[in-house]
Amino acid sequence: MAAPATDSREVSSFSNYDDTRPDIAKYTRRIIREFIAITRNPLVGCHADIVRGDIRHWVATILGPSDTPYAGGQFHLDIRFSEEYPFLPPRVIFTTKIYHCNVDEFGTITRIEHVFVAIQLRLENQPRRKQMEKF
Repeated sequence: MAAPATDSREVSSFSNYDDTRPDIAKYTRRIIREFIAITRNPLVGCHADIVRGDIRHWVATILGPSDTPYAGGQFHLDIRFSEEYPFLPPRVIFTTKIYHCNVDEFGTITRIEHVFVAIQLRLENQPRRKQMEKF
């Protein structure tokens, strides 16, 4: 997939970045590891890059799913991670105009239930630990 349009922003990759350096904050290392993971094993129809070497600022492109009104579309996102990540979610804004009932005119995702569904899906797909099977 082609890299997302970045409106003249410099985009860099951390795929060779050493995330074991002691001067990198613990949660920044987590973001770096997550970026490396998605670049090594990309999701179909998704692409992300880091903006100007700032690991807390990403741009992403998601292809519209087939068999939907969004099929064939490329949707660009601006993603910013706060200092409190992962305890606070990243701020995700659509920079591509999209008409969807859960996205406002500024590109902000407006439904918290999507976060809950994503968490439920993650929990359902986690392997059970032996301790949990005792209950």
